[in-house]
Amino acid sequence: MYRGKEIYFRELTSDDIDVLMAWENNPKNWKISSTTKPYSRAQIEEFVHLKQDIFLHEQLRLIICLTETNEIIGNIDLFDFEAVHKRVGVGMLIDEKYRRKGYANQSIILIEEYCQLILGVKNLFCNILTDNTASIGLFEKNGFECLVTKPKWHCYNGDWFDEKFYNKIIG
Repeated sequence: MYRGKEIYFRELTSDDIDVLMAWENNPKNWKISSTTKPYSRAQIEEFVHLKQDIFLHEQLRLIICLTETNEIIGNIDLFDFEAVHKRVGVGMLIDEKYRRKGYANQSIILIEEYCQLILGVKNLFCNILTDNTASIGLFEKNGFECLVTKPKWHCYNGDWFDEKFYNKIIG
């Protein structure tokens, strides 16, 4: 568990299966996640029960909870972890009812601290579709720099979208 003032991160548990099913199988989230069909309960259960070891699997999903109530408000993913090069990608989902309350910003600050202090990461990166202005604003506000825009990089429902690659040096 890793704590901030209003939120904390924790590992996945069996209690998270229903909320993950709802998030992963919500078509509103598929454009960003590149999901093309719903996940079965068995697939989600298998994912939850995998040993979450970023050094072994090069990825880690953490649940974001409110400190005061322990309510689940989202998740944060670390992916493409490269221990030798000290870099990792970051992605986040905040449940719709908790958006625009500052929790995403707090999550970025907390995951940056976690990555620097716990994982020894020097570079955080993310990929954001150019029409996702909320995420662009969030990451830019937190010091991420757009290094390149990849034209027609992401296909969703037959439409092509440009994607920005952001990076932040944290250590």
